[in-house]
Parts: sequence; C-alpha cells; structure tokens
Amino acid sequence: MPIEVEYNVDMSYSGYDEDRQRMIAETSAFVTWGLRHPGEVRWIPCQPVEQGFAFSPRLRAVFWLRQFVRRG
Repeated sequence: MPIEVEYNVDMSYSGYDEDRQRMIAETSAFVTWGLRHPGEVRWIPCQPVEQGFAFSPRLRAVFWLRQFVRRG
C-alpha cells in the first residue's frame, strides 16, 4: 500500500526562489568537491532497489565502524 505524503510549501514566501537557488548551488559545490577529493568522502553502501534492503551483517558492521572511527 503506497504512502501518500502531502507537501505544504508556501510558494508565496518571497525568498523561496533565492533559497532554492542557494541550496542547489551548495549541493553542486559539495558534489564537485567530493568528485575532486574522492579520498575524503565517506563511502555509503548501495545496491539495486530490486535486491531489497538487506545488507549482510559484515557489510553493516564495516559501514558503521567507518562512521565512528576518527580520521587523521
């Protein structure tokens, strides 16, 4: 059964377009930085949607361990 989500965005807010453009620019800058510095970006495991959501216990452990280990 699909879940219906209603988004209530106030389009009359005068700064909406400016905020949207700022967020797009920040996201673009972050992605560009990440592509230029692949060694400094945290790895996020992924798999095709049709495989479901089950990652192996080992993969889960490795992923979460990396999230809590301090770098440099």
